[in-house]
Amino acid sequence: MPTTETAVKSKLYVLLLADPVEDPAVPTYKMVVCATSVTKNMTNNVTKTETKCRVIKAPGSHDATITLNGVTMINPAAGHMSEYGLHQIFNADKLQAFKIGPETPEEGDTIYTGEGYVSVLNTTWPTTDNGTFDVTIDVTTVIEGEVAPAAIGLTQDEPGNRERAPRFAEPAL
Repeated sequence: MPTTETAVKSKLYVLLLADPVEDPAVPTYKMVVCATSVTKNMTNNVTKTETKCRVIKAPGSHDATITLNGVTMINPAAGHMSEYGLHQIFNADKLQAFKIGPETPEEGDTIYTGEGYVSVLNTTWPTTDNGTFDVTIDVTTVIEGEVAPAAIGLTQDEPGNRERAPRFAEPAL
């Protein structure tokens, strides 16, 4: 039976970061609000060896970063964070768990997970416009991707989630 290729539709992709104050064994994820874009950058640093016979290229080390741009919000709702929460994470200098995916995943959407350090946080407060921020996570693990089954999504009632913050649900086994 032939398969139908489908382009990824533009959706509201969100970045969720583990609350650094919580127990890392049972992380509570908070959604970074008012994002204007989320970018996953992955690089394979190919090695190149030149001999008299030929040029040999081979896969090298992998690097990855996650970049998010957004509008700074004051007093984000419970279970959410804006620039100030990112500022606290940046100053904590701790490994940070993250999840990226559509705010409302549908069957077949990909959800990405990993860990890294917040390596860059830029904030701009222009005179005549909204404040904005850019944050970069320097990924230290392999970014895992999981295709969402029909039942997966953001949920607020998972065990161990005291603040009822939005989280990606784990797929049913």
